[in-house]
Amino acid sequence: MATSTILQQLGFERAVSVNSKTQTDSQAAIVELVKEFGIDRIYFCDDENNSYPAVFLKQVVLS
Repeated sequence: MATSTILQQLGFERAVSVNSKTQTDSQAAIVELVKEFGIDRIYFCDDENNSYPAVFLKQVVLS
């Protein structure tokens, strides 16, 4: 049986890690603003010229 993550189940595979070096300039500006809140990934909606933050994601590990 294949396993999947919540990100895969919700379709957020394109979420950008706050530690990623491949962010666009507009994504990097948003990442800098939210880093201090402990956000791990940001899902951006893209149009022709811009990226807009849509969902902020925090990894939670249950033990």
